[in-house]
Amino acid sequence: MYAVEQHLRINVGSVKMICEGYYGCKSGKSKKDGCSYTFRYIKEEDLPENHIKSSNIRPRKASDEEKRKNRLEWWNKEYECPKCSIVIKNNSKYKHIKKCLT
Repeated sequence: MYAVEQHLRINVGSVKMICEGYYGCKSGKSKKDGCSYTFRYIKEEDLPENHIKSSNIRPRKASDEEKRKNRLEWWNKEYECPKCSIVIKNNSKYKHIKKCLT
């Protein structure tokens, strides 16, 4: 149910109500693509052989070394101000934007 919420942006409570048929709920409308989806519970033995639980395919967490590397990469990246065309490093970007807009 949480994978549905994450990928289709349909509330978990709505999915549960649709599956159990509460209040005549028959489908849920996605906030992501605007389509209506219907849901139902199935038994574990009815799943296909190659079924992979969504909890087993979560992205791995980044190591501290990778985080440091990405932070330094962002820090040293150049930014060009669209208003005054000055090229500065990202670490000064927000200070410059604040000064440039006033």
